[in-house]
Amino acid sequence: MHVLKAFLARNDFFPQDATGFDLGFHPRFVYLQPFALSMLAAWGEVFSSRGVPIRCHGMSASGVDYAWRMGLFRFLGVPHEPQRAVHEEAGRFIPLRRIRTGSDVAAFLADVAPLLHRPEHIQAVQYCLSETIRNVLEHAGGAPAFACAQYYPSANRVSIGVADCGIGIRRSLAGYREFATDAEAQLAALRPGVTGARPGMYGAPDNAGVGLFFTKSIAKASHEYFGIISGGAAYRLRRVRSNEQFRLFANPLDDRHDLYEGLPAWKGTVVAVDIGVRRIRSFEATMAAIREAIAPDRGKQQGPHVRFS
Repeated sequence: MHVLKAFLARNDFFPQDATGFDLGFHPRFVYLQPFALSMLAAWGEVFSSRGVPIRCHGMSASGVDYAWRMGLFRFLGVPHEPQRAVHEEAGRFIPLRRIRTGSDVAAFLADVAPLLHRPEHIQAVQYCLSETIRNVLEHAGGAPAFACAQYYPSANRVSIGVADCGIGIRRSLAGYREFATDAEAQLAALRPGVTGARPGMYGAPDNAGVGLFFTKSIAKASHEYFGIISGGAAYRLRRVRSNEQFRLFANPLDDRHDLYEGLPAWKGTVVAVDIGVRRIRSFEATMAAIREAIAPDRGKQQGPHVRFS
């Protein structure tokens, strides 16, 4: 996530009249977080299903076998066999999954539980996955979601990636109001109450439309990154500094963030979430603090001073 802009700026996923693609891995080392794997899987299935060839280079690089183990190459339509014995890391990752229905979501969320051991961690990860995948099923115009997750024990972090090649945020919000740019539409989608038609699996009727806001806030509460990509723009929430007083804001521009525009267009939406499992105190306390921050009677006040550590 710390090189998000460079990754997006250097790759044109949807050029006009594409007759083939070259996917090049660095010859020495490849590191792909779940959001990048989800992007590549969603993109790869679109073009491989159209018969557009995808040629991969640098397949002997360290890290490519990890991408194979996560299931990337079957969505790219590229044959690959690992060059060395692959030892399964039980309970460390959830491979890429194509998700089209509510039952697909339920099955995927059930697979999350063995990834973690404390209930509050499981609830936080399941909530973020549920909300981001549900957004795809409701707002992507019929495109499936592609999702995966990785637990990094040494960093006490879970990384989540959910991607689709659907209609994108700006077009999906056209029923609410028109936006001049992709960035404006993203910022609106991150504000509570803008996009919701019905509550998520952990919500109440008055919480409809807060899924992305809650997901971003969970990442922030755990001092980790959050990112959203759609069209030619991307928003990245920066990590909370160790000496920074933690606050929640309804307006995403009030957070420490990066807003990138003028990128090669991603035709769909990608959500990247990192959750620091060391810092979340309890799922209920986290959700209560987030609800307090967006309570209607708070107006434009700053969110509560809460530390989840």
